[in-house]
Amino acid sequence: MALFDWFKRTKAGSFDLNSPEFYEMIRSGTPLDLHVTPDKAMRLSAVFACVKVLSETISSLPCELFSVDPEGNEFVSRKDRLYRLIRSSPNDWQTAQEWWMLQVVNLCLRGNSYNYIVWDENQRPVSIMPLPVDAVSVDVQHQNRIIYEVTIGISGQTRTMRMSQHEVLHFKGMSVDGIVGVSPIKYNSALIGGAIQARDHASKVFTNDATPRGVLEVEGTLDDKTHQRMKESWN
Repeated sequence: MALFDWFKRTKAGSFDLNSPEFYEMIRSGTPLDLHVTPDKAMRLSAVFACVKVLSETISSLPCELFSVDPEGNEFVSRKDRLYRLIRSSPNDWQTAQEWWMLQVVNLCLRGNSYNYIVWDENQRPVSIMPLPVDAVSVDVQHQNRIIYEVTIGISGQTRTMRMSQHEVLHFKGMSVDGIVGVSPIKYNSALIGGAIQARDHASKVFTNDATPRGVLEVEGTLDDKTHQRMKESWN
């Protein structure tokens, strides 16, 4: 705790409970750790619950593929190959619900979700495979042509692939530039970091049976009256 850390840094008898330095220490406390990663944020029960409810609810909603006939009438295109991808299984290892759930989780934690589209020789999509969000960077080139640079491989053996917009299905959340979404975790790192520190502090307090640790040292010997008055001031 900031109070007892301050005592540890101070020589015995060198502080005054009425000093401006003591008041500033109490008022300012300790700075928050603002480096909050999505993994750290998910360990906070409030964040975990929100992401869980959103991802499970949205992924359970039906997703239909509509086409328009020459007369302008809409109808569900169940015979289209893309219908199977978005409604049944977008790839060999995920169901449609699992895939949609991952999209929502990525949007909630990182603000973006990227997927590699596999096309056949007739330029028809045959598979949609999720890409790790942290492995993708977006490069805006001449005339707003967007290139996705994807780093793949294990540590020490990585390589970068460049993909066009035609190859990447990009879902983005709220954006300030229209190109990439902003991370809700990063934009609220101070609030989430404070909640994490409050949780950790409460855990430490209860671990010590709610007994604060610290020692007050003074010069000389305190009489019983002064000792009792100081004891009551800290209760």
